[in-house]
Amino acid sequence: MEYTIFLDESGDQEIKVFAGFVAANEQWQKFEVEWREVLARFSSPPLHMRTFAHSLDEFAEWRGNEHRRGALLKALLGVIRIRTRTFFASAVRSADFDDVATRYPELRKNHTPFTIAGNSCILKAARWADRHQISRSDVALLFEDGAGEKKMFVRHAKQHLGFHPSFAKKDQFAAFQAADLLAFEYLLSNRAIMMAGDGNLTFERLREPLKALIKSQPRTAEIQWGIHDKSMLEKACAENAFDEFGWVRIPGSTSL
Repeated sequence: MEYTIFLDESGDQEIKVFAGFVAANEQWQKFEVEWREVLARFSSPPLHMRTFAHSLDEFAEWRGNEHRRGALLKALLGVIRIRTRTFFASAVRSADFDDVATRYPELRKNHTPFTIAGNSCILKAARWADRHQISRSDVALLFEDGAGEKKMFVRHAKQHLGFHPSFAKKDQFAAFQAADLLAFEYLLSNRAIMMAGDGNLTFERLREPLKALIKSQPRTAEIQWGIHDKSMLEKACAENAFDEFGWVRIPGSTSL
């Protein structure tokens, strides 16, 4: 294997997200060292966005220190920008899934928002490898172990994609912390899109970490980020084609 993709999930009752990064294995080795060096420099525990974002638990003492919080994220995003090659993200809205499932009962029988989002990232990774003339056999995919609905996810990947996902514990690789950061920020962006009500969200209204990632690779954000909305789920059910997924285009991203 020459490349590895690390993927993590985030979500709530409304949206389920998978996201992560790919890099050559030699770059991941440097990433692991540099990421941990940044954490040590800021006297920071491993990054877990659910506690970091709200200054809870291990990050309780960081509450109110926005300079320290912002500086840590900026330094970690710098490691991501230098050491990773590209990124992937997929989301599924639970309400859209439930609505389509009322008309296509097989959807709920064979899939969940979790499995669709996760396996969508597998497909994006495969297509990325094909575009760059990288053999799929040279790309390993690692999912953070402990995610929900793992059994159905594995079955779906094997039956529909001919792929058996591999799993590892989050504390084994610092790369999972980067995937956690991306998944969390992508979840929040999709929440904001839902609140905007028109399916669009201007670039200026995104949170700073997501804007920084998009600025580093604006074209990637258009072709490797996406959401399964109602129309795409209906199309997939009608055509029995779950290798299709819809895109959420972030306005203005190509001009950055």
